[in-house]
Amino acid sequence: MIDWRDRTRKDEIHVRMVDPHNLDIDRGELEHLILSGCSISYGYETDTRVSAKLETEGSNYISGSWLRIIHKSGDYENELGTFVVVDEPSWDYQDGMKIYSYELQSVLWTLSKDLVLGHFAIGSGAYALDAFDRACNTCGRTFVHKNPRNYRYSASKVYEACDSYLSDLFDICGTSNNRLDVDGHGRVTISPYIVPSEIEPSWDVVDTDPRTLLLSSGISGSSNAHEVPSRAIVVYTDGDTEIIAAADRTSESPLSSAQRGYTIAEKYQVSDLSPATAAGAQALAKSNLERSSVTTELNASFLYFPCHPGETMNLTINGDKKKYLIKTIDPVSFTDPMTIKTTLKEV
Repeated sequence: MIDWRDRTRKDEIHVRMVDPHNLDIDRGELEHLILSGCSISYGYETDTRVSAKLETEGSNYISGSWLRIIHKSGDYENELGTFVVVDEPSWDYQDGMKIYSYELQSVLWTLSKDLVLGHFAIGSGAYALDAFDRACNTCGRTFVHKNPRNYRYSASKVYEACDSYLSDLFDICGTSNNRLDVDGHGRVTISPYIVPSEIEPSWDVVDTDPRTLLLSSGISGSSNAHEVPSRAIVVYTDGDTEIIAAADRTSESPLSSAQRGYTIAEKYQVSDLSPATAAGAQALAKSNLERSSVTTELNASFLYFPCHPGETMNLTINGDKKKYLIKTIDPVSFTDPMTIKTTLKEV
């Protein structure tokens, strides 16, 4: 088993050219990588989930190929991502060398560019997974089910003509409480959405560990406490009827106007309210206020280890152990030793 804390570990990065119509067909290796010019960025909340950049000295790239980045270390091998090359590689001369640059996007990016011909319809009584499969098959994308939840539509659903396949798939996954993603092999995936606070940590990192993964020179924190409202206002209108209600934080809350000395108010304009009464508007205002919470984020750098956005980790700094969602990994640096920069969200 590979020791990710070993700072003398030797890593290899390989890039394979693959057939976009059959992701299992290998067309050969992309040669002469310039590792200092290569990186991968992952984002939990980014629509396309992952992107990358590559540089090579010269180019043996086979036009039309997709590129798969593979990490090897000893017997370990992992597909970091399979990407579409956006346009043909650009190039310039640097110190007498012809350097090629490749801008890479995930398969989800291709779905954002592909529009559904006509309307995409899901009939009453149909299942979300069947609709998901049909959309992927129609646009020619390979897909994988990862034990997703199924959902049966109680009423028919018709998407607008010329929606992107990506927007329709996001809606199908949202309706069925699943998550849309892409795996390292380049396949669209659907898996159950899990609230981050309920995800079991995959990693446990302690800053005082002599062999810690944490790079102490790369830590900073931030909070949105200064933006979180102290008052929520609901405005409901229906013809000539208008109802306005507000909810405030208690004076003991550090987010309250009593503590801040000023009010941060957020307005919610609604056209659907049940019950359509002052009490109903008051309840909605209170609910909206409670959902507005403080988010604490940490920017931290680590030795590379195979983590993914959406996983959680326990991180102990100065004896304070907290659980974080891995929100972004930006970028994965391929130079020795391999490192990652992350945005971690406390959950």
